[in-house]
Amino acid sequence: MKALIPSNETERLQALRQLHILDTPAEAAFDALTEIAAQISGAGFAALTLIDQNRQWFKSTFNFCEQENSRDNSFCSHAILTPSQLTYIPDARQDARVADNPLVTCADGLRFYAGAPLVLRDNLALGTLCVFDTKPLTLTAAQQKSLLQLADQAVLLMNNRLLQQQSAEQNLHLQQEKNRIDAIINGTNMGTWEWNVQTGSTVYNQYWYGMLGLDPLTQSDVDIWRSRVHPEDLPAAATALEQHFAGTSPFFDARFRMQHHQGHWVWIHAVGRVMAWTDDHQPLLMFGTHRDITQERAQQQEMQRTRSHLQAIIDSSTEAAMISTDIHGVIRLFNPGAERMLGYQASELVGTSTPAILHDPDEVRARAAQLSAEYQLPIDGFDVFVYKARHGTSETRQWTYIGKNGERKQVRLSVSAIRTDQGEIRGYLGVAIDITQLEQLHHALLLSEQRHRSMLENLPGVVYRCINDAQWTMLFISDEVEKLTGHPARSFIRNKKINFAELQLAEDQPLLREVVDRDLTNHARFSVEYRIRHANGAVRWVQELGRGIYDPNGELLYIDGFIWDVTAQKEVQLALRAGEQKLASLYQLAPLAILLSQFDSGEILNVNPQWYELSGLSDEIPALPLPTLLSFNQVQLEARQQALASNASFGPIELELSHVEGQQIPVLLSEVLIQNASGTAQVWSIIQDITERRRIEQMKNQFVSMVSHELRTPLTAISGALGLISGGALGPLPDAMQPMLQIACDNSEKLTQLINDLLDIDKLVAGKMQFELQDCSVRELLTQSVRHNQPYADKFLTRIVLEPGPDAVLLLDPMRFHQIMANLLSNAAKFSPPGSVVAVRTEKIAQQLRISVQDQGPGIPDNFRARIFEKFSQADAVDARQRGGTGLGLAIVKELTNRLGGEIGFDSVTGHGSCFYLEFALDQQGEDNNAGALH
Repeated sequence: MKALIPSNETERLQALRQLHILDTPAEAAFDALTEIAAQISGAGFAALTLIDQNRQWFKSTFNFCEQENSRDNSFCSHAILTPSQLTYIPDARQDARVADNPLVTCADGLRFYAGAPLVLRDNLALGTLCVFDTKPLTLTAAQQKSLLQLADQAVLLMNNRLLQQQSAEQNLHLQQEKNRIDAIINGTNMGTWEWNVQTGSTVYNQYWYGMLGLDPLTQSDVDIWRSRVHPEDLPAAATALEQHFAGTSPFFDARFRMQHHQGHWVWIHAVGRVMAWTDDHQPLLMFGTHRDITQERAQQQEMQRTRSHLQAIIDSSTEAAMISTDIHGVIRLFNPGAERMLGYQASELVGTSTPAILHDPDEVRARAAQLSAEYQLPIDGFDVFVYKARHGTSETRQWTYIGKNGERKQVRLSVSAIRTDQGEIRGYLGVAIDITQLEQLHHALLLSEQRHRSMLENLPGVVYRCINDAQWTMLFISDEVEKLTGHPARSFIRNKKINFAELQLAEDQPLLREVVDRDLTNHARFSVEYRIRHANGAVRWVQELGRGIYDPNGELLYIDGFIWDVTAQKEVQLALRAGEQKLASLYQLAPLAILLSQFDSGEILNVNPQWYELSGLSDEIPALPLPTLLSFNQVQLEARQQALASNASFGPIELELSHVEGQQIPVLLSEVLIQNASGTAQVWSIIQDITERRRIEQMKNQFVSMVSHELRTPLTAISGALGLISGGALGPLPDAMQPMLQIACDNSEKLTQLINDLLDIDKLVAGKMQFELQDCSVRELLTQSVRHNQPYADKFLTRIVLEPGPDAVLLLDPMRFHQIMANLLSNAAKFSPPGSVVAVRTEKIAQQLRISVQDQGPGIPDNFRARIFEKFSQADAVDARQRGGTGLGLAIVKELTNRLGGEIGFDSVTGHGSCFYLEFALDQQGEDNNAGALH
């Protein structure tokens, strides 16, 4: 049958877990007990079992190897129900509790069982020391008693084991407390000392040496202190020391002067205590602090000259709040320290208030509840602060003071009763020390620890501490290493599964080791780059920054460092290097002259080989600025400076370069403004020799001019003949011939126009075109141009409109002006959609007259705008053939406009039409404002 659950099961399981013994390795002491139990009983098997919530676990076994089994099938589950006696079953088949147990009914099942409960306390049976066999056995009373005694020994072993664990934890806690106290002492700016009274050896902390302006010593003794104490103060200090040694005072407490290294005297407050005694009760080890009280001493001396001795003591306690009350709790003393700490003046509180006004009401209520529960009587009001002091026990505890301005401060408040010589209580004294800064320091330390932990978790790299051996054995390494290497951090600790050197590429290791060893020898930081192989086989570049940590003797202890992935940066660096090599090759081998110069001064800094070949100069950088070597005029120089400054580029522009032998070489100049690494403005200049291009253009122009002149005479004859035939000079023509003859006439006119355009552009380029300039009314000329070009616009169902606007009298060639407008208006008409309007406007902008032609066509494509005024340029050749045109019209317009002293430009938005405009300078003296027109 299944055993019942003990009534104290919850407490029993809790006690079992507190032992921290479940699932621990075998221990010889327990194994010895089970073996003795088997020998005493004569049984074939023995075990020390512990009954967990759902299992029976074996801490020790004899003659079998099982670790645990089900609690439901265990005999020991029955044994723990009777914690005060041995569970003795000579023959399991005859015992109703276990007769049906599978361990009994199976082949070679259990027959004999005896279990002595392992009782910890309060009848908490945790398990048993049991013996059992597959055959029935009988135990004598002595054997049964021996089993119970062995069970008691097992309990003792478990308790001793727990005590050892608790002792280790306490030692760890004590060490942590010591470290914390050391940190607090260091934060309070006190000198500390540890004195072996028997040998004289004394250890001082660094702050102690600093108070006296001394350099720290590795070995020191008490004579350092004794030799620097003022001779007048030494006897009193020695007396205080002897009194403490004799036991008449609990502490060594003395104030004396010590000589600073620079010669002046420093007042020191020394507090110490003997912490260890020899066997014959002689002082052995003494610990204490020295605090520089020079400033405090000076303040006390100043106050002693103006106040009584008692008032001086009270007023000098500026770091402590002293508050005394009468027996009813009314404040009678509120010292300056309290005023400084809480912001109240003594006059505000003395005689009118109780200390409750200074406390947090919630804390007061909570303390009242604690005291009431402790002493089993209601305690409230002023009694909360003085109850223990009234009954003879001074109390020190932490409270929250609330100042006049609402500021909250943590204080350590000590309350004691003020008694008469007869022991009668006359009032109470509270002394409060502000520990807010210590609390803040503690909080800051916690925050600092959290920040450091967070920093390690969020750093984009690996933080480590390792030994400087061949394997870089890791003592600590952050979890980020798994992202970097593909291996978890725990695998590297003490080279558990892998060492860091295994990941480093073999070809990088010699240089890596050389750099690290060199910098460690020089006690310097090291920085290295090398490659590692990721767990997935990929190679990564890493950068490592580290430094050595040394002991006081300069011996290397370990290395602290940081490693991060620089693969991306390395790839960019290699790509940049390759790009630089390509650019350098291009720079050296380019068939163009390339120069680098300063933007401000024009000083040439560098040139490529092609420059020397183009200029004929020797292999030296020109001393003169680049503009002096090229045929710049003043206007071009100013345009260059403005373009580079505003657009960071200039050109292309055709100039001439002075060759060393005197001839002028035509060149094409393009420039770009850059800033070097230091932010200095520099100019890259690219110069192309266009001598051959000029020669070819000249040949082409000569050819075009020759062909145009040669074609003009026969074409004139052809056009005349076609005109005579069309006019009926040869008689009536057949109807079928009329369309063909009209086509011939139209194409003859187009060819004539092309030849005229070619001849015009040839004359313009050669500077041979004649202009007949005269004063002209602009709007009168525009009216004529609109009238002359409207019939052409009618072919495209487009209307040309001259909008109202100002007029002006300009010096123009009327025929050439009409030629300009004919080109602009014909272009606008043929590219505008049917039914649209071409608008012609005049307007005054600054001191210029602008003449604009606005169409509603498709606009000018972005990729065509840069060459729109070039000869034979057409945005869409197919569309141009359909609409008619040679590609020379705008080139002629530009040349004619420039020769007439004007400028041409355009604005265009793709899909919304174009606006071409001419701008001519106005003579201010010739302006006429009487008729609303400009002349």
